[in-house]
Amino acid sequence: MTLAKPIGATILLLIGIVLSRRGVQAEKRRLEVLEAWIRLLYEIRTQIDCFSLPIQDVLKDTDQSLLALLGAKQPPTSLASLLQASRENVDKECARLLSGMVKEIGTHSRTEQVKRCDYYLTQLEKARDVRRAQLPGRIRLCLTLHLCVCLGSVILLW
Repeated sequence: MTLAKPIGATILLLIGIVLSRRGVQAEKRRLEVLEAWIRLLYEIRTQIDCFSLPIQDVLKDTDQSLLALLGAKQPPTSLASLLQASRENVDKECARLLSGMVKEIGTHSRTEQVKRCDYYLTQLEKARDVRRAQLPGRIRLCLTLHLCVCLGSVILLW
């Protein structure tokens, strides 16, 4: 019975460490996915501008590792399915931008699509810069918050 409290405290602290690591990995993953969307949009813009290819053909020719980074388990048939696969790793503002992009790309003339790609690239790059600037603080928050909650639980239960 005397070992129950130290064992319980150790388990709670280990849970805090695991949750902290997962939180940090999730924050880094969100930035990686946003950067992958920007690379994909650059590729789409280039393919539309140079070759006037439809989106389905662009996605077929896209590097599979880039699509896998976005969460595609198999080659996507549309940008909407790719957005759905990566939805959990995209914050609300970027998801709103990407939803607008998915609706607008492929429905207009070539010059209009290039303009829209440029607009969304600019907006997503701004969002990426903000997220990149916030990343160290968000990592510290994940580390501190989970560990403090678990440490507080240990203190309260002791």
